[in-house]
Amino acid sequence: LCYIRNNTTLIKNKVQRNIPKKRSGTQYYDKAMTSFFDACIQSIQTFIDLDKIKVFIIASPGFTKENFYKYLCEQATSKGVVNFNQNRTKFVIVGASNAYKQALNEVLSDPTIQNKLKDTASTRQVKLLEEFYKTLKNNTDKVTFGPKQVKEANEQKAIKVLMITDTLFRAKNLKKRKEFINLVESVQANGGEYVLFSSQHFSGERLDEISGIAALLRFPLNLDYLDDEEEQPTKEDEQKEDSDQELSLIHI
Repeated sequence: LCYIRNNTTLIKNKVQRNIPKKRSGTQYYDKAMTSFFDACIQSIQTFIDLDKIKVFIIASPGFTKENFYKYLCEQATSKGVVNFNQNRTKFVIVGASNAYKQALNEVLSDPTIQNKLKDTASTRQVKLLEEFYKTLKNNTDKVTFGPKQVKEANEQKAIKVLMITDTLFRAKNLKKRKEFINLVESVQANGGEYVLFSSQHFSGERLDEISGIAALLRFPLNLDYLDDEEEQPTKEDEQKEDSDQELSLIHI
């Protein structure tokens, strides 16, 4: 059970049950699913105030989501689930490849959900990441990621949208923090836009996986030569390696 704000993604509760296969007998299967659905409803009533949220998304593989929503409606009528009927229109059913946190980006990329959340910052971040990965697959030179590559793209005034996580602004190295602050200011001065991602939000976590900084570019830019430069050791590196080997031998 996740609670998604503009800048944070909170896991409020986890409900897990062992569900037997239907071939074991529909009686055992139905009883286990009912127990699971009851626990989910109890979790919703405990942790979520339906009056204060904008959308409640039910997502799962297969037909579990539809079956749960049907059961929820039945229980709301017979047992009076708190504030369900007056908030029924907030519920949206969406398919997902799994029921884990990793599927959140997939779920929020659904057009139905994006339309419901079109005015929220989190949806903008999801859309930008989706555009980034789609472009990375189809037109690699129109995007870039990594501090060195993004800085070079900015030098060439190629950045349309800079995506950066707050992790980089919290770096222990003061010099590094100033570098990223200056980069953001420079991108804006060059007519680009920057979007700050929270590392507490699942979209920020995903951006952190690729260094915490990426950019959509105005025009194609091949920066592969920067990778080649990083792979070539300098004389200083070679000397350090020789020194490390000598130290290792001394230790032995």
